[in-house]
Parts: sequence; structure tokens; C-alpha cells
Amino acid sequence: MSDLLVVAVLGRRKRGKTTLICSLLRRLSGKVRVAVVKHVGGEPYFDIDVPGKDSWRVRKAGAELVAIVSERRFALIQELRREISLDVVLELISRLASPDLVIVEGFSRVAGPREDIAKILVVRDHEELNELMALVRGELLGVVAPRALDVPGVRVFTFDEIDSLAELILERIRRRV
Repeated sequence: MSDLLVVAVLGRRKRGKTTLICSLLRRLSGKVRVAVVKHVGGEPYFDIDVPGKDSWRVRKAGAELVAIVSERRFALIQELRREISLDVVLELISRLASPDLVIVEGFSRVAGPREDIAKILVVRDHEELNELMALVRGELLGVVAPRALDVPGVRVFTFDEIDSLAELILERIRRRV
């Protein structure tokens, strides 16, 4: 995983993290291989399977792991006895997809203090920025806000300037390879 760039997108709920990630994906896909990890806090039993379908039925009947496979897509659904670590998820993604970039949404308490994970903070104002800066260590790629904020020594992007942020990420990937 040493050539893998991991970028955590951190911010409070309803701040535009997923919107930012989708905007970045539209600009980066086709240029680099990108994987996304979405942490679903507060929903330990989220479901991606369709109730009533065979894969759902065998999982409900007791299968601890179900692989759903078609000609162009597959998904693994694993029942966990305890929460899986971000490192294990990143290792699995690295082995399955060999991406150049993994964007992590959530995992704030885990990803924030890690020196080996770059960060993008999504905030509304200076108060939220100061709150997040208290838990961030390591490389800060930038801050994204609905309007320009004056933050000395930090690159601040509005949602209209995502092209520049995507270019910064591409440059960061080029430096790793």
C-alpha cells in the first residue's frame, strides 16, 4: 500500500462531503483508479442487499459472508463480530482493486490523527474549521467551504473550485508513483 494515496474527507454531517467526493470522482475517474470507503456511523446493520432476493435470504439464513457476482460487478457482504479497522479495509481494497487513490469519508476519529492519511476538511465557517483542526495531524490538502475563508497557510477551496483541488490530488499522486 506504500504507493497508495489515502485522502480522508472530514466534516460534520450535511456539510457536502459526499457532494465533494462525487465532484472529485467526476474529475479524477479516467485519469487515476479511485476507490471510496464510506463509514456509516450510527447504522451498524445497514443493508445493501435487496430483501427477498436469494443473496439476502442466504445471509438471513446464517451465511457469514455472501458474494454477489454478475458479469460486470460483485459485492461482498460480511457479517462482523466487531468493527473492522480502517487498515483492514484499506488492505482489502488494495488487494482487490489496486487503486491509485482511496477517498475515505468518515472515520474522523481514526483518520484525523493519522500522519499517513492526507485530509480535506469540509466546513461552513471558522468555528467548524477550528474544531476539526484540533484532531487533524499530517498533511492537510485543503479546506472546502461554501464561501472563501481566510486561513493563513491553508489552501481553501469553494465548491466552485473543485477543479483546482482535483489537480492538487493528481499532482500528489504523481509525486508518489
